[in-house]
Amino acid sequence: MRSGTEYVIVWEFRVRQEKEQEFVEKYDPEGAWVRFFRSSERYIRTELVHDVVDRSRFLTLDYWFLRWTTGRQKQILTIFKNDTWPSTTGWTESSKA
Repeated sequence: MRSGTEYVIVWEFRVRQEKEQEFVEKYDPEGAWVRFFRSSERYIRTELVHDVVDRSRFLTLDYWFLRWTTGRQKQILTIFKNDTWPSTTGWTESSKA
C-alpha cells in the first residue's frame, strides 16, 4: 500500500495554437509527461483539462502520494521548476505551477 498524503499539483499552460496537437500528445494521460511520472511508486494519475472559454489555456492535474522530504519528489519539482522536462520550448506562451 502507498503511504503518504494525496496531493494534486496543478500546472497551467498557455499553448500556441499551431502547437496544440503536439502539446496534447505529450501531456495527455498516455503522453511523455505521464510515462516519466510512472517511474515513481508515488504517482497516481494525470488529468489534462482544456479551457472551454480560453482555448489557449490547459491545466494538468498530477495526483501523487507524497512525503515532501523524499528526494524523488524534490527532484521532480526541481526539474519542472527549471523547465527542463518536459520541454515546452516553442509550444507555450507561459507555464506555471
